[in-house]
Amino acid sequence: MIERLLEIQRLNLASKIGKESIFNSTLPIKLKVLAKKGGMKYLLEVGKRTLETRSLKELEVGAKYFAMMKSGKAGNIILSSLTPEPKLNKTPLSLDFIESKELMSKNTFKEIAEFASERLARAEGKEEFMEWAFVLSGLQKGVLSFCIQDEEKKHYTQVKKRKNSLEFYAVFSHLGILSGKLSSILELEVMYPSVAKLLEENLDLLKWGGEVRIEVKEGIKPLFCMQESLLDLSI
Repeated sequence: MIERLLEIQRLNLASKIGKESIFNSTLPIKLKVLAKKGGMKYLLEVGKRTLETRSLKELEVGAKYFAMMKSGKAGNIILSSLTPEPKLNKTPLSLDFIESKELMSKNTFKEIAEFASERLARAEGKEEFMEWAFVLSGLQKGVLSFCIQDEEKKHYTQVKKRKNSLEFYAVFSHLGILSGKLSSILELEVMYPSVAKLLEENLDLLKWGGEVRIEVKEGIKPLFCMQESLLDLSI
């Protein structure tokens, strides 16, 4: 299902090439605040572009945000619905499109835990140690954290398998933060109404034969976060 959501994002972006400016996107844009200037003006990095715009909301220099972006009548850039990119624990696991699909179709969490335990034992520094500790600690709770490598982008993903359902959380570059649950029905939570509209218009691409519920929600939380304190790593 996660791969199908990514495919919808990919197809939507491809359909807008040459038709829609990045500054008039109907989907959220991810940006980075490079510097603050006078009068609530900020220097932003959007994709490979750098631009200056005004924000009525105080922004943190160096932070990343999701936002809706459009051009004003005077040619200025207007930002709205700014949401900070979540500060998530880093995961060293990175899978391509095909590998992530295979992972979802197999019960491989035990094998991944064994592999992560070996890498943790051979960690050469604090950062590497904490990343593998995070993976192992998440697996203790039944949550696997990894990144899906899609061309040049990495999409942070968490999945939790239950007996009769599967929960997931993901951060996509142009769909924003979303979460979902697959059981007898498919439930999706997204950040923006435009994302909900896009998914509703492409339900056939989800290849889900049952009922689909899509809700716009603020404050979508990850399935698992690790605190700074050292945790019991036995699995």
